[in-house]
Amino acid sequence: MKIKYKTYWRKTGLKKNWGKIFLEIVKEHKPNGFLGINIGPNKDTLDRVDDYLNCFKKFYNFADYITINISSPNTPDLRNLHSYENLDELLNLIQTEKKNLNTKIPLALKVSPDIEEENISEISDLIMKHKLEIIIVSNSDRSPVDKFAIEKNAIKNYARFANKKILIVHQKDLGVSRSFQNAEYNTILDENGIVKSGKAEGMIIGTLMAKWLGKKYLGFVDSDNYFPGSVLEYIKEYAAGFSINNENNVLVRISWHSKPKVTDNKLFFQKWGRSSKNTNMVLNKLLTHYTGYETEIIKTGNAGEHALTMSLALQLDFASGYGIETNHFVNLFEKWGEVTEGKECNEKAIICQIESRNPHLHEDKGNEHIDDMIDVSLSVIYNSNICPVVVKNEILENIKSRRKEGEIKNIVRYPALCKYCNDFITHWEGLDLNIYLNRP
Repeated sequence: MKIKYKTYWRKTGLKKNWGKIFLEIVKEHKPNGFLGINIGPNKDTLDRVDDYLNCFKKFYNFADYITINISSPNTPDLRNLHSYENLDELLNLIQTEKKNLNTKIPLALKVSPDIEEENISEISDLIMKHKLEIIIVSNSDRSPVDKFAIEKNAIKNYARFANKKILIVHQKDLGVSRSFQNAEYNTILDENGIVKSGKAEGMIIGTLMAKWLGKKYLGFVDSDNYFPGSVLEYIKEYAAGFSINNENNVLVRISWHSKPKVTDNKLFFQKWGRSSKNTNMVLNKLLTHYTGYETEIIKTGNAGEHALTMSLALQLDFASGYGIETNHFVNLFEKWGEVTEGKECNEKAIICQIESRNPHLHEDKGNEHIDDMIDVSLSVIYNSNICPVVVKNEILENIKSRRKEGEIKNIVRYPALCKYCNDFITHWEGLDLNIYLNRP
C-alpha cells in the first residue's frame, strides 16, 4: 500500500499571524487524509490562554484533531503550563469552548520530552480527569430518611479527594421531570408528572446527561456487583470494543465470566444465571428463524453492563423496567436487521460481546425476582412485530412451565431520544446547579 502525504512544517517557533496564514493554506489545499493542527500562543502575547482559545475556535472546523502545544522551546516560559494548576485551568477552558461550539474534535497534548517524573504523573492525571466523566442516576428513598442526600455527600467527598468529575441526579428530580414535560416526552412520566421508577427510566436520564456533556460514548454499569475492580475492567472492555469497531453505531456488551454462588457450603462458579439462559435461548431462536442457521451466538441477552456510541444510543427505542437490555437486541433487529418486508437499511450496526475476567458477584434476590426478569425479557421479544408465531409459542410454554399464573407482560416502549434530546437539553440547562459535583 502506498500512502501519499504532504506536510506543512514550520521550524521557527510559534510566530505572530502564522495562524492566519496557515488557515488560508488549509482552506486552499484541504488534504484528503488525516489533518492534525498544533496550536499554541504567540511568542510576545500578553494573554497566552486567550491565544489557545482563539486558535482552537479558528481551526476546530478544519482539523481531524488538535494538539495543544505547551512545549515550544522558542516561546519563553511556555513550559510553566506543565504545572498542575496552570494546565488544569487551560484544559478546563478548552473543554468549555468545545462544549460551547458543540464539537467533539479529539484533543492531543504536546509536552516537553525532558519533564520530571512528578510532572508526568500529574499531567497523566489531568488527561484522565478531562477525558472521562461519571454519571450517577439515583432512585434512593428521600423519606423518612433522605438516603439520596447521604449518597450525594459521600460522592461529593470522594470526587474532591479523587479529583474526579461526577454528576449525580435523582431520578424523580422535579427539574428533570419538567424537562421531559417540556420536551413532550410524556410516556416516561407517571400520573403525577414525575419520572417513573425503573431501570430503563434511569438509563434514559443518564443517556441524556451524557449527550448534554457532548460525549461520543456512554457506558452503563449495574450497581449490584460486589467484586472489586469489576467497574475498571468493564470500562477497559468498553474501550476495547469501540477501538476494534470504529463505526458510528456500536453496542458493546459484557458477558460475565461466571456468577459465583454458595452451594452445599462450597463456592460454585456458575456460568449462566437463569435469566441469561432463558433470554439468550429465545433470542438465538429468533435469530435462527431469520438466518436459517442454528446459532448460540447471543450470550448477553440481559447484560446490564453495556456501552453504546451516542449515535446508536439516540436511535434505539427503550423498553420499560428490566426489559431494556433485551429490547436493545430486538430493536436492533427491527431497525437494522432488514427482517421486515420492504424495509432496507443503508446504515450498519455492530454488536460486540466481550467476556469479562472478573465474575459477577451479587446478593441473592430470590426466585420471584428472577422469574419477573425472565418474564419481562421474554415479553419484549413476544410483543415485537418481528417475532414469528413459532417463537411466540415457545415463549408462552416457557412462562407457563415456570409459573402457573404466568402471562405475557405489558411492555411500555419509549421512543428513541433523537427527536427529543435537543429540547430536553435546552430545558436541562435551567436545572438546580446543586446536582453538579466537582465540575468547572
